[in-house]
Amino acid sequence: MLGQPRDIFLARLSIQIVANTIAVIIAEAILHPNIQLPDRGSIDYWMTALAFGAILALLNGFLRPALYLLFAPLSCIFMVLTFGLGHFFLGALMFWLAGEFIGPVQVAGFGYALLGAITASLTGTITNHIFQFNKSDFRIIVGKTQDGDDSKDS
Repeated sequence: MLGQPRDIFLARLSIQIVANTIAVIIAEAILHPNIQLPDRGSIDYWMTALAFGAILALLNGFLRPALYLLFAPLSCIFMVLTFGLGHFFLGALMFWLAGEFIGPVQVAGFGYALLGAITASLTGTITNHIFQFNKSDFRIIVGKTQDGDDSKDS
């Protein structure tokens, strides 16, 4: 059972890496040639997608909250003025930065980074729905238990 905060952190980070890897593969399939990875099916393709997923998870886990904190007054005003769409713009910035860190990934422009970030957001939402975290342990839950209580102790 994963009860330690470190274990839960690593489990969540692993899930984010997998979700982001799937997201970049989906985004590349939909938006090709505007988002490009190496040749499909090659080992470079899979390693690049995995590296992109890891970099994106780290950027979203550390840099994105730091930017929110650093620019708190401005980001609050920006979020209000854009009716929350600023979150997508910051996600697009993280997607574009991840593409810049990983050489073989090419993102044609900010608009395609925005579409890639929306894909990553939708993939993350689905993944977080499948993999739910309890306070004391980590479980893979699909749907509800028979009595409807997901937080029942084992």
